[in-house]
Amino acid sequence: MKPENYPERIHRQRQFVLTYLLFLGVLAWCGWVSFHTIPVLSDARLSQSAQRLATYRTQLAQTDTHLSALSQGVPMDDRWLSAFFGQADALDQQFNEAIFLQTTRSYRRLIAEYEDGQQHGDPELQQLSAQRTDLAAKQVGLQTALVGLNRTIAGAAGGGGGTPPPPPPPASKGTNLHPVIFTGHYGPFKPLLVRGSGEFSTTNPTVNASAQLIIVGERQVTLSLYFELSDNSTFAKTTERYEIYTAPPGFHITSVSAPQNTPWRINYVDKDQQEDQFPFADGLFTFQIQAKTQDLDIGGLNGSSLTVKLNRPIRIDLAR
Repeated sequence: MKPENYPERIHRQRQFVLTYLLFLGVLAWCGWVSFHTIPVLSDARLSQSAQRLATYRTQLAQTDTHLSALSQGVPMDDRWLSAFFGQADALDQQFNEAIFLQTTRSYRRLIAEYEDGQQHGDPELQQLSAQRTDLAAKQVGLQTALVGLNRTIAGAAGGGGGTPPPPPPPASKGTNLHPVIFTGHYGPFKPLLVRGSGEFSTTNPTVNASAQLIIVGERQVTLSLYFELSDNSTFAKTTERYEIYTAPPGFHITSVSAPQNTPWRINYVDKDQQEDQFPFADGLFTFQIQAKTQDLDIGGLNGSSLTVKLNRPIRIDLAR
C-alpha cells in the first residue's frame, strides 16, 4: 500500500470545514435578511404609503371645500370651473398612481355631468333641485313640529296629564314599476395616456369608440364604454362602466326598452378640431367626440373626450 499523504489530507479537511462554515454563514445571513431587513423595509414602505395617502386626503380636502361652495350658492361659472379643474390637474401631477387618478377622475366626471345638466336643462337635475327644495321645506316643518312636541312633553310632565298618541305615519306610495331613465349626457370620459406625447397637433388620430347597455344582476343598467385614440406615436384609451339605473331594494329588472348586450361601434380618422357627433342605436344615443383639440390633447383641461347623449327616455320594467 502507498503511504498516506497526511499534509494533503489535512489541507482538504480544512477546505471542507471552511466551505461548510461559509455555507452556514450564508444561511445565517439569508435568515437575518428574511426576518429582520425585509420586514423593516416593508414597514418603511407601508409608512411611506400611509403618509402619501394622508397627503392626498389633505390635498383633496381643498377640492371638497371647492365643491361645498356650490351648495352655498356660488355659481358654476368659468372662473369656478377653471379653479376646480386646476386643482384636479395638480392632484394628477402630484399623485399619478392608478388609485389616486381614478378618484380624481370621479370628481371631474361629477362636475362635468352637473355642468352638462345645467347647460342643457337636464330634467333629472331639475327634479333633483326640486327635491332638494322640498326636503329643505320638510326639514323646517320637522324642526317646528319637534319644538311643539317638546313643549307638549314638558307640559305633560309638569301637570301629570297624558298626551294623545302620535298619529300614524302616512302610508308610503307604492314603488313605480315602470320607471324611466331621462334624457341627458354621460361623460365626458377622457382617455388615459398609454404611450407617446399625448399631442395630435401635426397628425390625424384614429378614433375607436364603442358602447353597449348591460343589465348586471337583474338590478342595474350599465353603459359600458370603450374610447381609444392613436396615431404613429401616441396611444390613449379608457374603458368605463357607467351605472345609469339601479332597481330599488326588493325589485329586479324584467325588461328595458333599449337593445341590450349589443355593442355599437364607430371608427374614423379625425382631421379637424371640431366636435364630431355620431348617432347610434337608431338615434337613441349620440357619440359626441372631441379628438383633436387646441390645447394638450391627452390629459389637458379641454383635452380629448367622449360624451354619450341619451336622446330618448328609456323605460324600465320592474317586478318583485
